[in-house]
Amino acid sequence: MSTAIEEIIEGTPLDGIEMRLFQPEGRANPYPIYRRLREEDPVHESAMANGFFFARHEDVSLIRDGRFVQRGPGFADVEGYCAGMGAEAWGRMAMNFMLTMDPPDHTRLRSLVTKAFTPRAVEALRPRVREIVDGLIATLDGDVDLISSFAYPLPVTVICELLGVGADRDRFRPWSNAIGKALDIDSPDTLRAASVAAEEMTDFFLPIIDERRKHPGDDLLSALIAAEDDGDRLTRDEVIANLILLLFAGHETTVNLVGNGVLALMRHRGEWERLCADPSLSRHAVEEVLRFDSPVQITSRNASIDVEVGGKTIAAGRHVIFLLGSANRDPAAFDDPDRFDVTRTDVRHMSFGGGIHFCVGAPLARLEGEIAFEALTNAFPKMHLTEDDPPWREMMALHGLQRLPVSLG
Repeated sequence: MSTAIEEIIEGTPLDGIEMRLFQPEGRANPYPIYRRLREEDPVHESAMANGFFFARHEDVSLIRDGRFVQRGPGFADVEGYCAGMGAEAWGRMAMNFMLTMDPPDHTRLRSLVTKAFTPRAVEALRPRVREIVDGLIATLDGDVDLISSFAYPLPVTVICELLGVGADRDRFRPWSNAIGKALDIDSPDTLRAASVAAEEMTDFFLPIIDERRKHPGDDLLSALIAAEDDGDRLTRDEVIANLILLLFAGHETTVNLVGNGVLALMRHRGEWERLCADPSLSRHAVEEVLRFDSPVQITSRNASIDVEVGGKTIAAGRHVIFLLGSANRDPAAFDDPDRFDVTRTDVRHMSFGGGIHFCVGAPLARLEGEIAFEALTNAFPKMHLTEDDPPWREMMALHGLQRLPVSLG
């Protein structure tokens, strides 16, 4: 796959090369595309995005710069646009995600959620996460799809317990797929599918919210509901939208972290054997996987004022796509960045974004990944791939595998 994509990219004109990122070969291996952009056009203007792609680590780091915001001047009428596509429910929900908000609304919502994901709060979850991992490991035998049997049920179970909702895995997965695709490409089909998912998830969670309002628990959903009732701090739509956002974001990153990580370890057998010999390296392995093959490849903002970057003017209101995965492979920031090394230290990757929208669940994803890698190496040191090129999901922003067939040895 690597040779094929490199040959394709060498023959692709720079104008429009970003389109390759959304095609199968680019989703599987976007890194040759990133390299050309970093070397030849690091601030790449794109007609497709009606804005710019930032490829260098230096420029992607501007995601922390307050001049780049979620909305800002010229922000589109998302609800009206989605309604015109027959996706009104999705447009309304997306506009209530804290992920799409700027201060002060973003600050108000995030402050309610952050305390559930502090390092101390997450560390307190370690025994329960280990218990869930051990339970899943005990069910594995022979040849398995590690995504459906391990990487997916682990974080779904954890985030559902944290929120205080039942872990209905079979029901949640198609909803998550629909939302993920809508966040990636806003075609009429993806928006309508996301809107159906939004309606079904709302119908599913409303009775749970009503029950939790009557009988609050020690969980994150109860905290959101209490905030809604306390001086109109959260609206009903905000409670539903951010419950769904936390459920979705709370497992998607970890599914891809574990899947991408095991794939990288299987393809770099020496690193797998090194980790098996010393499972205490699992924490380093998590950070290297996040850098080497990030579960989230891109995120976006809008310029609030004119900004000069890389000799180009990003006019107020223009859209900017930050290529997180490209920043993580920039040789200006990382020594030998295409080398996968579980002993690499001080890995300051961009995989969780940055600034006020830095991933609130990063400590939990790290904990889950660390325990997962440690348990897999202890239980299945002879594990190996049974499919050399497992298929990737039909998404670019959320970078992960459809399945990961392995033999556990």
